Amino acid sequence: MTSTPDLFGDLDAVQQRHAAGLATSRAGRWREVAFILGVIGLAIFSILQLDISWGRIWSGFGKLAEFARLMLPPTYGSGARLVIYLKALAETLAIAFLGTLTAALLAFPLAFLAAQNVVANRIVHFGSRRFFDTI
Repeated sequence: MTSTPDLFGDLDAVQQRHAAGLATSRAGRWREVAFILGVIGLAIFSILQLDISWGRIWSGFGKLAEFARLMLPPTYGSGARLVIYLKALAETLAIAFLGTLTAALLAFPLAFLAAQNVVANRIVHFGSRRFFDTI
């Protein structure tokens, strides 16, 4: 039978060995508290400046649920609609595949222009790299 290691048994020993690294000064604690209060104050100021209406936000949750319901697939009714949806899905996948294949076929020869060991002309090399950066 194997024993499980005691993960917290040596916690006191670790704290004693690394007391300098784990210790925070009073000034450090005050800075942490000041930072947290500053963030909270900035959030309150932003809410007041933006004139956020909590009633509108709360009422929007109902609309969010309606929006989520609309994202679910519609009822298929007859089997004919399912065939239409599957055909549209197949067209979408075909377009994605052909687009990726076309991009790869175009990118392969153009990539040699950006390779420093293939193109000796520094202007072509630099220009092609900047062109690829742009696109």
